[in-house]
Amino acid sequence: MTRVAVIGCGAIGSLYAAHLARVPGVEVWAVDPWAEHVDAIGSRGLRVTGLADFTAEIRASTDGRDLPACDFGLVATKALHTRAAVAGARTALAGAAVVSVQNGLGNEEVLAELVPRVIRGTILPAGAVTAPGVVWFDAAGDTWLGPFEPKPASGDEVAQLASLLTRAGLTCHALADARGPQWDKVVFNSATSPLAALTGLPMGPLCSDPALRVEIDAGGTLTALRNCREKIQRRGGFPDTTLLIENRDY
Repeated sequence: MTRVAVIGCGAIGSLYAAHLARVPGVEVWAVDPWAEHVDAIGSRGLRVTGLADFTAEIRASTDGRDLPACDFGLVATKALHTRAAVAGARTALAGAAVVSVQNGLGNEEVLAELVPRVIRGTILPAGAVTAPGVVWFDAAGDTWLGPFEPKPASGDEVAQLASLLTRAGLTCHALADARGPQWDKVVFNSATSPLAALTGLPMGPLCSDPALRVEIDAGGTLTALRNCREKIQRRGGFPDTTLLIENRDY
């Protein structure tokens, strides 16, 4: 039995927890402060909709001290909550290899202060929690893992976690050096996050819109923002994103 702790069960944490829970021989524990979400997962399971449709059995708690000793940890909190969340589950992670699947830089450095072995992670899947116990799988994509050099997990641990994720349906690559994908994601977020804020679109529709995708692929954030604004003005204003998201019509 391989036991995985998911620290932070929002959109990304929920997607990864639910997928991993489908792998035979894997037991997933999740911790999140949102009591209603945790209660729904405990009573009905964690449901994935959108690009996938299944319900997974997850053991969930609002208190990291409830988690048993785990083989792997997956940290999916917002960056500002990393230290407190991981410290709260420190006993369960004392013998674990722990990966950050968060956006931005500097998360691994925080993990290295708290846990014995750290994995550098970069992910492309995206989603949103649409109701307690329900996560919408919005955008697919690969995951890249590699040892965090100052306090690395072993190559075997990186390969094992990558294999589990791939078997779970989330294609994952184990690398000797995962800094390249991490910086690629930083550049990608620099191009997409302003566009998402400007249009109000989730990542899936944003990246699949042909006109917007041209701007994203160009890699020029300022140019993308300017051209996006002009396109929106030509179309008569901002889209009704509330209706768009509610209908899932994309």
